[in-house]
Amino acid sequence: MLSISRRDKIKEIIAEERSVSAVKLAEQFNVTVETIRRDLRVLEEEGFLKRTYGGAFLEGAQKDAPVDVRQAINSRGKNVIAKKAAEFINSGDLIFIDFSTTASFLTKHIANKEVTVLTNSLYVTNAFSDMPNVELIVIGGSYTKNCNAFLGDAAVETFSKYYVDKVFMSCRYLSIENGLTDYNEKYAAFHRCMLKRGKEIFLLADGSKFDKTSFININNFNGVNTLITDHALSDEWHIFLSRSRINIIECEIGKDQND
Repeated sequence: MLSISRRDKIKEIIAEERSVSAVKLAEQFNVTVETIRRDLRVLEEEGFLKRTYGGAFLEGAQKDAPVDVRQAINSRGKNVIAKKAAEFINSGDLIFIDFSTTASFLTKHIANKEVTVLTNSLYVTNAFSDMPNVELIVIGGSYTKNCNAFLGDAAVETFSKYYVDKVFMSCRYLSIENGLTDYNEKYAAFHRCMLKRGKEIFLLADGSKFDKTSFININNFNGVNTLITDHALSDEWHIFLSRSRINIIECEIGKDQND
């Protein structure tokens, strides 16, 4: 099959499935994974899709992609952010880790600390389930497959009974004009609850989240104490966050490698 024909077929597949695996595509077309990666690189340059470490997802459809695909998006940046965030966690802390893929990377960096973890994330729950140094409290509710978490009125009501030392959270997008936004009312409602239940709120946001607006407003940065990101912010952002009395931490990261 000619490369242009193969790429057209890849477009059809990803349009239907919303995300693809490079390994599975290589098997399907009987070519090497490297060949598929070149195809995905070309399609990304055309603006059709976004590549991840193991494949790609449909441009503009990240919200519909499976959680494992979203977790692979800018995984290096998310890991750097989480590693920095973990420096603020002390043994004895009572912390909340939300259901975002960025915050989930925290599980790799606090395994040796004696902490109590509240979460509504099934991923975080599974990661800490057999760690003797972590006391785990799971917020239940309606299970939402796309984000692998428990949400809804029951989850908000349960979480409202707790108050923690530190909350580690993310959101879909953030902008100076429209604040923190998400694409689902259940997500936004739980985020609003998070912003009220911690003594310190850490917002974890990789560079892809800035200067964009999603469907539903969460709030206008009210309650956020510290923003941790993986890229250098503009002067406009520095001025805005300084006026909002939000601490800024810009982590250094080398060139992201999706290949």
